[in-house]
Amino acid sequence: MSQSLGHPVVVENRLGGGGTVGSAAVVRAAPDGHTLLMGTIATHGIIPGLFAQTPYDAVVDFTALSQTASQMYVLVVHPSVPARTVQELVALAKRQPGRLNYASAGNETAGHLFAAMFCGLADVDMVHIPYRGAGPAMSDLLGGQVTVTFDVLLTTADHIREGRLRALAVTAPHRSLALPDVPTLAESSFPSFDAVGWNGLFLPAHMPSAVVARPAHEVRDALHRPDVKAQVERQGAEVVGSTPEAFARFVRAEIVRWAEVVRSHGIKVE
Repeated sequence: MSQSLGHPVVVENRLGGGGTVGSAAVVRAAPDGHTLLMGTIATHGIIPGLFAQTPYDAVVDFTALSQTASQMYVLVVHPSVPARTVQELVALAKRQPGRLNYASAGNETAGHLFAAMFCGLADVDMVHIPYRGAGPAMSDLLGGQVTVTFDVLLTTADHIREGRLRALAVTAPHRSLALPDVPTLAESSFPSFDAVGWNGLFLPAHMPSAVVARPAHEVRDALHRPDVKAQVERQGAEVVGSTPEAFARFVRAEIVRWAEVVRSHGIKVE
């Protein structure tokens, strides 16, 4: 985008609150098209249904620009778990309710909600072990201190190929090109399971359509450059490049969807 727009695009990381600090900063920015937010499934999907009050309204306070990418998760187990398929894992969990545990990068993260949704659909009781980040969770999974997790393909693929973890299924509606022998959860007796991580670009609210059109076009063009597409795929993700209208519809649907998962599974902010 720097090349096509003719001026630098500077990335500024604003840490804190699962992305809410950076999101709130963009809400306060001038609606001139010069400040964008890289939002995620957390900032514009999960968090709005978790908190009664947030520093922004994920729909009203932003102009959706484009979903940039989606990222499938993988259901993996430690090799000590005597299950080689999703069905065998479910059967094991039913025989030993409360004995199996699953790690996540923290309470209310995508991995936590994906696992909670899976447990609800399978009608099994597995204990959630939240960590302070994906790194510590993966370390303990590899060491066998925890036994199950849902994590992104980028983090798990090498461990799967080298036998340190066993992949049972991917969460997307289609198989991964990187792990073509691993079935989807939909193929593994859970036809309604379709959940992926995602990110996308937003502008502040009340942007004139003429101002939105140029960056929306440039984002989609940049995403479909072969070098950019290859880099995204190396990170275990898939390029999307949706229109502003399609992305806005997608965000609204995600907010409703994850709010229902939070409600139905009794997930509380901790």
